[in-house]
Amino acid sequence: MLRIKNIFALVLALCSVCIYATPQDPEAHARQLFEAGRFEEALAVFRDLVRMYPDDAGLNGYYGACLIETMQFGDEAIQALDKANTSDAAFFRGKYLHAHEDWKGAIANYTQFITAAKKKNPRRKMAEELIAQCRQQQNPFQQAVPPPPPAPVKPVEIPAKLRDTIARFQVDATVNYLKISQFKDIKGLNSFVEGWIAEQQLAADMRKLSALRSQYATLPAGEIATVNKQILELEQETIRLNEQAQQAYSAAIAAESAFWATADAATLQALQQQNASIEDSLQALQRTPAPLPEIEPEPDDELAVDTLTNTPQEPKPIYKILLGAYKKSPPTAIQTQYRKLAALRKIFTETGDDGIIRYTVGELNTFKDAEVLLEQVKQEGIKNASIIALLNNKIIPLEDAKQLTGK
Repeated sequence: MLRIKNIFALVLALCSVCIYATPQDPEAHARQLFEAGRFEEALAVFRDLVRMYPDDAGLNGYYGACLIETMQFGDEAIQALDKANTSDAAFFRGKYLHAHEDWKGAIANYTQFITAAKKKNPRRKMAEELIAQCRQQQNPFQQAVPPPPPAPVKPVEIPAKLRDTIARFQVDATVNYLKISQFKDIKGLNSFVEGWIAEQQLAADMRKLSALRSQYATLPAGEIATVNKQILELEQETIRLNEQAQQAYSAAIAAESAFWATADAATLQALQQQNASIEDSLQALQRTPAPLPEIEPEPDDELAVDTLTNTPQEPKPIYKILLGAYKKSPPTAIQTQYRKLAALRKIFTETGDDGIIRYTVGELNTFKDAEVLLEQVKQEGIKNASIIALLNNKIIPLEDAKQLTGK
């Protein structure tokens, strides 16, 4: 009896070896893995077989089914299933189309499968349930569909004038760019260029608008309606361009902020050192006056001699509108106000001997003109703006400036 038991155990062991050992026929082995629900293992074998026999309909059917069962709904799966001749190919094509939310196509393939499949096929019931989901436009495979690759972003053409200018673009309280080469994200650069171009067009339209308004009061009655229409159209266009510029600059800030959110301190320090070097160069240029051309008066030109020998006039104070003064970059809300104003007026930044950075607009010869500009700037959103007077690039009391200008 003991001997019979030992023989029976040996037979079972041999059967076990026969089941789990790698068979001589890899296709048969892969099919066994597929029917056992071991789709990942079957997929590896069928992939190799399809590489050797790319046009084999049966291998492609199993290969496509393995891809679908492992939730891989890419082009490779449908290409394999389109070559298939297996009885269940329509079922797996239906799942592929279902995953891509082609409801009609999925229902048609599920129905084709149900019509051809045997009643005992377990996938018939699954197909009926999936048809019901398609009719309700439910996609249980949504997370498995690979997202389309992002379209590559191409750099826009940068205008020649912008390449050689100082950009002065504020990303946040600690990051600002002086040159367009400092942009870190191509989307940020493209958006900035779009905003800059819109701003240039806005400035040109504002000049046209100003000229038309100046002419309006002296126009003949017959031309007033035409010019009035031009003014209204230009006003609408300036509003559109201003909005376009602000939206583009906001997009540029968002793209660049995403970079700096993960940048290390060394990268930020390198940018700040580069900016400091650029600022030093600019200040050195401002301190070095351009040489005046030498003029040789003719001997018989008494007027020219008198002109050249006249005593130079005393420098006069100039008035500017002070928007704000900060030791560091202005707060984000203030920066937003300045960007909006910059669409209408050129903003200057000046660093005093005290290290304070002053943001100003305008350069006027009379206090009266400064008062007019101040009122306009306040209407444009800078409520705390004020008038300052400068003499030889030094701020002086307003009363002293008024006495010197006599106005």
